[in-house]
Amino acid sequence: MTRILLALAIGLVGLAVGAGIVATGGPREGRFERQDRERQSDLRQVQTFLMCGGETAVLPDRLDDPEFCAHRTGRDFLRDPETGELYGFTRVSDQTFEVCAQTRSRRFGHRAVFGSSLRFDGDGKLCVRGTRK
Repeated sequence: MTRILLALAIGLVGLAVGAGIVATGGPREGRFERQDRERQSDLRQVQTFLMCGGETAVLPDRLDDPEFCAHRTGRDFLRDPETGELYGFTRVSDQTFEVCAQTRSRRFGHRAVFGSSLRFDGDGKLCVRGTRK
């Protein structure tokens, strides 16, 4: 009888652990969420970076243009932390831009944009749009 109860208890603990991993996504989903938080932070830094020079400077054609804001060093935030690719940059006009990152976490987008200038398009793309003033 004791062995049956012990086996049943072990089975229930295993089931609870398995259900927890399924519900939270496990370590893989945690890694994706961490990378997406870094992408979110990067987009905010890119937004600030693109304000360099104020309204007198024209936005670059490419996000990694070395001539744009040349005094600024340390430009790692211009690239996706996982792939190393530049974030998607669209120069809408001389003063308006949009920068986007592809997220990986299933749950990230619902929390990412609350109370911020970032928007989540629902297809896993997190974007910030800005106009230099």
